Amino acid sequence: MSPSPSGSLLDLPVRDGGWAGVVCAYSIIHLSDEERFYAFAELARAISSGGWLLLSFHVSAEGVAAGEVLHFDEWWATR
Repeated sequence: MSPSPSGSLLDLPVRDGGWAGVVCAYSIIHLSDEERFYAFAELARAISSGGWLLLSFHVSAEGVAAGEVLHFDEWWATR
């Protein structure tokens, strides 16, 4: 298998717990709400116990211009 395989988040090409970690960069936004449920279940199946998921996505928020950075602690008003 390629060191960086690609495929559908709904049917990942790996055995159960076969990956130590997964990077999903800006891909989850292309799935419907129902598909996201199945994608997260599939990711949980594919990532080994104690493994990592790096998930990134864009959000829209009132008062935040397109392209503006909104840090995690600002988003949750913890500053």
